[in-house]
Amino acid sequence: MAIAPPIEKVPIEKVDESVLKAEAKAAKTSSSKGERLFDWLTYGGIGFLGVFAAGIPIGYWGKYGKGAGMFHSGAKSLEKLGMSAKSAEDAMMTSVLMQPGNIALLPIKLMENNKPHLVDKFNDMLGEKSSDASVEKDPQQTWGSLIKSRLAAWLAVYAGFRGGAMMFGGENFAKFENKFAEYIVCNPLGKPTHIPGMEKIAANETKLFRYGKIASLDVFATAAATILLYVGSRFFAKRNDQWEAKHTHPDNKPLENSLEKTPMVKGLDAIADNTSKIFTQSVTPQSEEIKAKPRPASFTEAVTNQKAQTAEAVPSLSA
Repeated sequence: MAIAPPIEKVPIEKVDESVLKAEAKAAKTSSSKGERLFDWLTYGGIGFLGVFAAGIPIGYWGKYGKGAGMFHSGAKSLEKLGMSAKSAEDAMMTSVLMQPGNIALLPIKLMENNKPHLVDKFNDMLGEKSSDASVEKDPQQTWGSLIKSRLAAWLAVYAGFRGGAMMFGGENFAKFENKFAEYIVCNPLGKPTHIPGMEKIAANETKLFRYGKIASLDVFATAAATILLYVGSRFFAKRNDQWEAKHTHPDNKPLENSLEKTPMVKGLDAIADNTSKIFTQSVTPQSEEIKAKPRPASFTEAVTNQKAQTAEAVPSLSA
C-alpha cells in the first residue's frame, strides 16, 4: 500500500474553485443553535439582563443614595472644565451606569475564551447536527478588544443622552423619565409616584419612582452598550495583528497595515492596551484543562487537512 505524499500549501490562485466557494458559503452560513445560545447567554444574559439589573441600584446609589456626594462633586468638577450642568450630570450618570458592564467583562471574557468548547456542548445538548465553521473563524477576543468596545460604548451612551436632550428638549427628556417611572414601574405595582398628601415635586418623589427614573436611562444605556460590546469587540479583535497575520494571505497586505488610524482610535488603542495589561497581570491564567481549543488558521486549511487525511485512509491502486 502506497502512502499518500504530504499535502503542500499552494498559492491562493491555484486552490480548487470548489474549495473557495465552500469557504465563501461557510462565511455566509448562519450560526449554529449552539452559537446562538452562547451569544444569548453571554451578551443577552450577562451583558444585558445582568448588567441592567445591577445598573438600577448602582445608578440610584450614585444619584440619590450614599454616593450622591461624589456624584455631584464629580459633576461640579466637570462644570469647572467648561461643561454645562446637564452635560456634566449626563457624563457622571453614564459613568455610573457603565460600571456593572465593566465588571461583566470578566465573565464575558471567560466565556469567549472557551467559546468553541461551549458551543460544541450546546450543539450536543440541542441536537445540532450541522457543521458550522463560523466559530473557528471568529477572531479571538482579547482584553484590549473588549475594553476598546467599552470605551466606544461610553462615548455612544453619553452622546445618546445628550442627543436625546437636544432632539426632544431637556424638559421633554425629563418627562420621558417621569412617564416611564410612573406607567412602567409604579402604576403596574400600585405604588404612588410621590409621598401621599404632599406636593408632587422632586423632593417628594418616592424611592420606587426614582428607581423607575434610573431604569428609564439604564435600559437605553445597557442596550446600546451591549450591542456595541458585541459588535465593537469583534471589530477591534479583527484589527489585532496576530489575527490579521493568520487570516490574510501572504500575497495580500493585512487590513491593519492598510488602514490609517484616526487620533480617536489611536487614543482608544493606547488606553485599552494599558488597561488590558493590568487585567492580564491580575487575572490568574487558565489551566491547560479549560483553555479554549486551538483554532485552524482558515477554513481552506481545514478542508486541505481533511483531504490529506482521506487520502491517507484510502488504499492506493498502485499498491
